Amino acid sequence: MILKQDHIKKEILDYFKSFNGGKGLDHWSPSSSQNFTRFLLNYSLPQEIRRLSKVRYKAPFGNLVNNTTQRLTCEILYQGDKKITLKNKNYDEIFQQELDAIDKNTPPVDDKDKLAREMMISYAHPTIENMKKAVKEIFGNEKLVAERYVSSKDEDMVNDTIGRIDYESNKIIGEAKTKPPTIKKKRNKDEHYMATTQLPAFVEPPELNHPFYYRDLIDDQKKQIKQLWGLDA
Repeated sequence: MILKQDHIKKEILDYFKSFNGGKGLDHWSPSSSQNFTRFLLNYSLPQEIRRLSKVRYKAPFGNLVNNTTQRLTCEILYQGDKKITLKNKNYDEIFQQELDAIDKNTPPVDDKDKLAREMMISYAHPTIENMKKAVKEIFGNEKLVAERYVSSKDEDMVNDTIGRIDYESNKIIGEAKTKPPTIKKKRNKDEHYMATTQLPAFVEPPELNHPFYYRDLIDDQKKQIKQLWGLDA
């Protein structure tokens, strides 16, 4: 006997078979949580084609900062199904390794983007120091793991939602975000400069219904959320 809900689920899954270059979609991810038009345009194409799209310097800036910080502060790094022990803690070597990977995997879009990538390096170093400081203040001396995959599936979802955790200890998880500088052109001159972005003075409260981060909180985490935002987690 085929239940109605099973029939509806099959129809939905059949619909998504046309996505991803005809391979279908077997999971959702935070990057697929976008407006429907953009979702159709992006995910109709196979993954190999999607990853060929060039990106400007701001995403590589975030990767350079966070990847370097992860390798400096974490003991374990997951790369897909591989679990890597991070033994090298030499800042210069790690930074150059990550910079070389960016240059290889995400080439500049145009001359302006190439210039921005050169200019962003001097901003990346202090941002990494800030990120290291934040990680230290949040996690203390706990042993950290980076980029572990996690998944969640609600009853009314046809696919799992899959994501990765930036920083994780036995008690705390951390999601890293950066505010890259912005390249601007000087008025009436053929010159560019970098302008820093001010961080907001107020941190928005967490979305407690997030499928990953606020499901199984320990008492200390619930207490901290209550102190910061007055929310019962």
